[in-house]
Amino acid sequence: MMENNFDNFSFGINFHYFHDKHHLQGNDSLSNDSFTKIVKLIERQKILNPEDFIKNLKKKNSVNSVCFTFDDGLRSQLDIALSVLEKFNINSFLFVPTIFLKGDADLMILSRFFKIIYFKNDDDFFELFYKVLNTNTSKFLEENSSYIEYQKKKYPFYSLSELKFRLIRNKYLSIEEVKEIFKEMFLIKKFDYIKYSKKIFLNSKDIKKIYNSGHKIGLHSHSHPPSIGRLSFTKQYEEYSLNKEILISILKCNPNEINSMSHPLGSYNDDTFRVLKKLNIDIGFKETTDIDMNVKKINNSMFEIAREDCYVFQKKNQLI
Repeated sequence: MMENNFDNFSFGINFHYFHDKHHLQGNDSLSNDSFTKIVKLIERQKILNPEDFIKNLKKKNSVNSVCFTFDDGLRSQLDIALSVLEKFNINSFLFVPTIFLKGDADLMILSRFFKIIYFKNDDDFFELFYKVLNTNTSKFLEENSSYIEYQKKKYPFYSLSELKFRLIRNKYLSIEEVKEIFKEMFLIKKFDYIKYSKKIFLNSKDIKKIYNSGHKIGLHSHSHPPSIGRLSFTKQYEEYSLNKEILISILKCNPNEINSMSHPLGSYNDDTFRVLKKLNIDIGFKETTDIDMNVKKINNSMFEIAREDCYVFQKKNQLI
């Protein structure tokens, strides 16, 4: 019996990583079979395609529904997830950062693969991170102890070390500082991150193939910063407008077709909403189904539609 009750609210289930013999397995990745089990547990008829999901939410008396979303533009989503979606005739939202399409690298995502490849466990990765950081963060962590406790209740599957690392990465350090630390770590381990980037991310042809298969391509910022809500209105506009511009140029589509997005790492603020309105975005997804960030309800606005991570969904429903 599913813990999520579709009579309560509409939400998305979000997916990132998939594995097979060609794609690296991590604790947070899905196989073809595990993805299929999620579809069967929910039941196909309860999963709406993107346009129907948006139309339903805009109705005055909308019914509660679920949709599938995919973040970060990963090749494993094409190689593994797409076949399952086609089998069940499901169309999904695909939210794509575009930095890797311009020959640069998404260091945030690459750090996850770097950790799996080069370290025996997470703590060894964190040890190198703090060594390169070379700053005493104990006062900052102490000042944010209540927030860490809240996050631990919200994400019980994350270790305390992981939560502290994410807090320092997303809140303590600037975006440029995070990038420089990751680059230094990659250099120490001789990780050719530019070369590896081409292996794990979708290219322009891949994105067009997914779009032509009926899936909805949306925004996820250009460079995937760890905390985009900390940026100014101007910087946020640059991130999302460039993201949209590149996707339109790849898909050769009407700009109005790029009308959906998801907030990278769930970070946003009022300036984000102003940016999205200016870019004619109709719907934005956050990263939680909790009432969070001082909102009044789960789906607080069309730019704050709830999502549940597939790993959390599996845990709740005893699929793993």
